[in-house]
Amino acid sequence: MRNITAIFTVLLLAQKLYGQGFIPATPDTLSLKSTQKHQSFAGSLGYRYLKKYYKVASEKDSVIYYAWGDSNTICSFRQSFEREIVYEVWECSEGGGISEQITFPKMDNNTAKKFVDLLFYDKWNTWVSDFTYEPVGPGCDYNIQQRENKTVILIYCGC
Repeated sequence: MRNITAIFTVLLLAQKLYGQGFIPATPDTLSLKSTQKHQSFAGSLGYRYLKKYYKVASEKDSVIYYAWGDSNTICSFRQSFEREIVYEVWECSEGGGISEQITFPKMDNNTAKKFVDLLFYDKWNTWVSDFTYEPVGPGCDYNIQQRENKTVILIYCGC
């Protein structure tokens, strides 16, 4: 019995060290995009993805409201989801773009790229490096950052 436990432990460690790590839920992008068209405000595609595929683990925190116009409207917040996934958004600049950050558990770069391709596909975007997916002109840029225990996808949409 002791040998079986040791072998199982070695296999788990090998998977952790050499495996792909975290695999995000495969998005139904068409469904997520159609949700946006049928609601006046449905949040960003990344946020809708997280709400559909992962359980919310915290209330919105670090909330900031617009300083002009409707001061009851949130322009920035942070929210945690199961599996230690964190979503952050900043859209507080008048006339500016929107910055988002989705922090996932560590995944290999090919998995992260496939996820970006599936969820955020845009016919005007191309991979300009192993970590950056961007358009030729205005649109949304996606940047993958690999950290020690996390994979972060940075998104900026604007001019």
